[in-house]
Amino acid sequence: MSDGSQLYESAEIAVFKLYDVAEVVKGFWFKDTNEYGVHSVFYGDDKSYESFYRSDRTFEKREVLPTL
Repeated sequence: MSDGSQLYESAEIAVFKLYDVAEVVKGFWFKDTNEYGVHSVFYGDDKSYESFYRSDRTFEKREVLPTL
């Protein structure tokens, strides 16, 4: 599966696989508000580290969001 491949889509959301060398990264398109986000997870040291970002339609912009 290549970078940017669509993993899931419904009437409300679409989820995309994004490439990163060290993290598992997914891009999200929230259709109702036409907003984009990125969720990444890094696994290491017997625990995981999650990050949440506001993004754009290319998923290149990454504005850090406070963790939920």
